[in-house]
Amino acid sequence: MAKANYTTAMSTEHPFFPKILDLASGYSVRDLGRDLRAGLVVAAFAFPLCLAFGTATGLGPAAGLLTSIAAGFVASLFGGSRVQITGPTAIFIVVAAGIVAVHGAAGLVIATLVAGLLLVAFGALRLGPVLRFLPQPILVGFTAGIAFTLVVSQVRDLAGFTVPWLVLDLFGRLNILVTHLGDVNFWALGLGLATVVVVFVGDRWFPKISWSLVVLVLAGAAVALLNLPVPTLSDAFGRLSLAIKPLDFSGITYHSVVQLLPSAFTLAFLGAVESLLSASVADGLIHDRHRPNTELVGQGLANAASALVGGLPATGATGRTTINARWGARSPLAGLAHSLVLFGVWAGLGFLAGSVPLAVLAGIVTSIALGMVDFREFRLILKTTPADGLALGTTFLVTVAVDLAFAVISGLLVALLFFVRGMAQSSHTVELGAKGGSSLDRHLTADLPPGTHVLDLNGAFFFGAAGKFEEAIRPLFNRAQTIVLRMDDVNLLDASGTRVLHRIFADAKALRVRVVMSEVLPSVLKVMEQAELIEALGPSNLFASFEGALRDVRNRQPLVFATRGEEGCLDLV
Repeated sequence: MAKANYTTAMSTEHPFFPKILDLASGYSVRDLGRDLRAGLVVAAFAFPLCLAFGTATGLGPAAGLLTSIAAGFVASLFGGSRVQITGPTAIFIVVAAGIVAVHGAAGLVIATLVAGLLLVAFGALRLGPVLRFLPQPILVGFTAGIAFTLVVSQVRDLAGFTVPWLVLDLFGRLNILVTHLGDVNFWALGLGLATVVVVFVGDRWFPKISWSLVVLVLAGAAVALLNLPVPTLSDAFGRLSLAIKPLDFSGITYHSVVQLLPSAFTLAFLGAVESLLSASVADGLIHDRHRPNTELVGQGLANAASALVGGLPATGATGRTTINARWGARSPLAGLAHSLVLFGVWAGLGFLAGSVPLAVLAGIVTSIALGMVDFREFRLILKTTPADGLALGTTFLVTVAVDLAFAVISGLLVALLFFVRGMAQSSHTVELGAKGGSSLDRHLTADLPPGTHVLDLNGAFFFGAAGKFEEAIRPLFNRAQTIVLRMDDVNLLDASGTRVLHRIFADAKALRVRVVMSEVLPSVLKVMEQAELIEALGPSNLFASFEGALRDVRNRQPLVFATRGEEGCLDLV
């Protein structure tokens, strides 16, 4: 029992407590058999995806395999999910391809390594529970933008074009494709479109079969036996070997590293969100709870490992994780087995992959890209609110037409502006006992001394609404002796709010107007104390209850009664 309590405490308090340590209790030989079987099946699904993703980034199929082997092994060893499968995913292809095109393979290594360090930092700072809550319009818009860009980027290989991409932007690539329409290789186009249809439909109707692997084997055999005139993996990248190519960092400078930081942050942010979403899906399948902070640390170490062997950025792959869980995986040993099986296939049968047509790999990526878009969710978000629709549209357009690194930031900025506006609009001030008020308000404020005004503040006293509160309070100075601020519905006070309150207290003191506050929430009271507002208000003017504040106002007669002239000057009477 003591051991179980220690495990629970460590898992909830410490950001580094890998799930693999749970094997110490209750793990059986039968569970080991299930893990090995699941790892073998997942490897069959992962192998064609690794080839396709590595090829799509421009680094070659070996880079995709290295990612699943290195990152998958490290994430299973140090991660916070029992059955999470880590490897390259479609959401990273466009970002990685852009980095490779501008900064080369060494640039991608640096960006992936920095992203890994950021993920470790996210976990160490216990940001796991926070990062899961990316606004849905931004997530959907970015995913749809990535899918659209992916489809465009695969048209060249789908159609069998041999023309290189001379530009990276969307419109430049579309122009190249239109210009070379006469160079279509119809053999390649037929294989590519057939792959899209078979994989897209097959994965939905018969998900227990790795249709990508089926098409890969059949197409590779057809090309080898029939000598079909289509570009293949060996034509583009040579023989698939075990050698890890040494990287040339001579072109990397301080300036280029600084340029890579936005991309590295994008990789880290998306990797965190994707892996935590995937781990949550796995929890529902195996009735378990992952450790989000540990998962982030594990993903960070996995990305660092992938970078050091020349691989791609990695994250938790929802599709492969789901397959792993449904085939009976019980622990991270299934993820370790998946990586070892991939290594064995690469070492023993990798040379056979050279005859795989590029059009087939492009078809696999295209089918995955089409499956990334939830059109129903897209439509519902556009119908929800103008703010959600604008955030989704902004994220999608920036992703497609501008820059991936700033797409999420742009969407978050739009969402933040509308959130601030909504918070400001929901913040308001009501004068209790005023003409037109409720009978309860009039009863509470009955028999108060002349010149007493009672204000009920509601909402957040923050930078977006602080000026609004000040505009409601300040006009009372010319006719008030005492102002009572009821704060029970004020749930936030920031630096802008404290500055406004300092001004209000100082001006009220100068005009001999007493300000009383009641029912301040503990979180707001703590901010007031740290900002020295309690001293500025006067401790005797702070009350725990609203009734106590009104009772004190009734019992305490003002020493000086004052009226205000038309210019607002103080006249003692």
